[in-house]
Amino acid sequence: MFYVSGLFEERHMKFHLHADARIQPTLMEMTKKAIEILKKEKNGFFLFVEGGLIDAGHHKTMAKLALDETVEFSKAIQQAVDMTSEDDTLIVVTSDHSHTMTMAGYPTRGNDVLSLSGSLGSDNLPYTTLSYANGPKNHQSDENCARRDLSNVDTTDPSFTYPNTVPLKDETHGGDDVMVFARGPWAHLFSGNYEQNLIPLTMGFAAGVGPAADLEGGPAAFTSAGFSAASSPLAILISVLLTTAVIQRV
Repeated sequence: MFYVSGLFEERHMKFHLHADARIQPTLMEMTKKAIEILKKEKNGFFLFVEGGLIDAGHHKTMAKLALDETVEFSKAIQQAVDMTSEDDTLIVVTSDHSHTMTMAGYPTRGNDVLSLSGSLGSDNLPYTTLSYANGPKNHQSDENCARRDLSNVDTTDPSFTYPNTVPLKDETHGGDDVMVFARGPWAHLFSGNYEQNLIPLTMGFAAGVGPAADLEGGPAAFTSAGFSAASSPLAILISVLLTTAVIQRV
């Protein structure tokens, strides 16, 4: 049994672009250390890693911070891929919800996604490629809701809050379906459209734990990676919202 606690901030950890690397490790570094420690457990392990600052950035409509945190999350996933085997590790990457960020459409080819789109609205004002359905600091200039001219505004600044339609204290979650990606044993089960409650059941089925463990064709059957999970350790690495989890059993 291993007990490790890393307390790097008094409250929420700082965004990657704001963090002091001497004090706060990256998500990739924490993922690496967690797997190094948990791999010592002979009876298997479960690891859950969340890139929660993606969510925090979107709630502030600070798209640059949110997208940078997504890049950091991607690095953490790659670190997990590099440290595990496709033969005995199932990696699942997904999100627990969407946000209201959208792309305005038709930006100039090669244009910075964080900048103005290169076109004008019907009010003859430029608009950003990215915007939100709702959120704080609505970019409106008068009581008639006329849009603010962003021509001379640095929209690539990390603190820039992107335009939104409905002013709220914070941006909300969205109602879109989210993607689920999988790699390794039983990865083929994560395909098509399905209810969100199937994800943990499928994870449990692959690992041989929980209410789905005894279903026909479970961990003793040949998996999509072509090996018998009954004779090999099974690790499940899950990434949600972004999040990552590992279940390993023998």
